[in-house]
Amino acid sequence: MKEIPILVYHKISPRFEAGLTTINPKSFKKQMQFLKQKGYVGCSLKDYHQDPQKNKFVITFDDAYENIYQYALPTLKELGFTASIFVIVNFIGKYNTWDANLFGIKFKHANQSQIQEMINSNWEICSHSLSHKALISLTNKQIINEIKKSKIELETLFDVKINSFGFPFGYYNKKIIKTLKEYGYKNGVGFTKNLKNEIPVYGRMGVYKLVDGKRNTYFKINKQHPLNIFEKVKGKIIHSGSYLTILYQKILGNH
Repeated sequence: MKEIPILVYHKISPRFEAGLTTINPKSFKKQMQFLKQKGYVGCSLKDYHQDPQKNKFVITFDDAYENIYQYALPTLKELGFTASIFVIVNFIGKYNTWDANLFGIKFKHANQSQIQEMINSNWEICSHSLSHKALISLTNKQIINEIKKSKIELETLFDVKINSFGFPFGYYNKKIIKTLKEYGYKNGVGFTKNLKNEIPVYGRMGVYKLVDGKRNTYFKINKQHPLNIFEKVKGKIIHSGSYLTILYQKILGNH
């Protein structure tokens, strides 16, 4: 199983947020247009598996925010791109109270009809668990519940097959991967790759505010470019900040 070029976004919004995961819609559009000018085609993970081509890269959105429907969907439609969106089942249509946001700024997740419209636009929906808790901190029973129930509920709500699971905060272990396979997932995605498991785990390159422009997205998906290694290191440093949200959940007693 070979490595796949995958970008991951979280929020596409003009709203202010102190963190780095909110990309302005104009910046997002410039990034996608630049990659198309370079000859690349953005697609879902499912589409990539069905027809892998050298000029294809995968676009993923974690958490399924409403602003993805509002801003990313029209841009990708215009360019002829598709994407995979990872849904937190218990937060469909609700605000992200699970997240640690400075200044109390909250964002709403897409509702059922908005997610359905993405599916109708050939987007792939995937599971991002029930509640976005770090699976590595949960009991075996809780892990099974997050993995199994989220798949069942998404398949029931949208009448589609759920093949991919996005690990909350990107953290996983062999036990979690084994559980994914038991309940019918074909792959997992995080921020580190491990293609030698019972099912593959694909690593992804995050795109962030302030530190990533249109050329950075090109470096991230072009494995041969010398700056690709720099992007990987930069991504690991930024991703380490996710520990703050895990700590926030523990303080609130969400575990």
